[in-house]
Amino acid sequence: MDSAQYEPPSTDSHVAGSSDTRLWQLLSPHDKILLLSGSRCTSVKPNTVIVSQGCPSTHVYLNQSGRLRLSCYSRQGSRRDLRWIGPFELVECSTPFELASLTESQFYQIPQTCIDNAFDKSPTLAQVMTRVLRACNADALSQLSSAWIGNTLARTAFALARLTIQFGQSTKDGLVELREVSHLDIASFAGQSRVRTSIALERLELVQVIAIHRRKIVVRDIDMLSDYATGIRS
Repeated sequence: MDSAQYEPPSTDSHVAGSSDTRLWQLLSPHDKILLLSGSRCTSVKPNTVIVSQGCPSTHVYLNQSGRLRLSCYSRQGSRRDLRWIGPFELVECSTPFELASLTESQFYQIPQTCIDNAFDKSPTLAQVMTRVLRACNADALSQLSSAWIGNTLARTAFALARLTIQFGQSTKDGLVELREVSHLDIASFAGQSRVRTSIALERLELVQVIAIHRRKIVVRDIDMLSDYATGIRS
């Protein structure tokens, strides 16, 4: 991993979406500088483990570019992706989880001591970060508790719906594209084998909920996809 001292980002143009986990757009310019003072910007290659499962972390991580994943492993060694972290999303990696890169990425490592000092100087920053971290942790724990529950089709649809909402890009004809995502990526997020996931994706394509292309999935009907994810359709 290559590290460099913090330099403030020149623009917020990387920030997209309206998720409450996107800390950057909730902060004032002063709080942004205050938060990242003393942090380090680190560059990693794809599939680099940043924090191993079972190892305590004394940092909070703010992604700048690329995509990270928060995962856990079963005793049998199978991986469950609990959350993908996009640009300028915050993640706190606790002991039960592994933090790693999915793509080539850059992120800020913020020591807990720096966060404590920033909180003392800015009550607003403390309130926003506490709210965001609580939401992120609750989301990951919810995913962990629901792991392996539901049938293959529902788990696949649920994983695909979550990824589409977070990373999907609208097309000119009103559809949503999920780019650079493989069947194995979705399988890891759903907590099941790639073969089972591929079969479920083919079923969703057959009923015209999605269209599968090479390294791209087009969601034709997000409402129907949600129905399959929640078990309303099967």
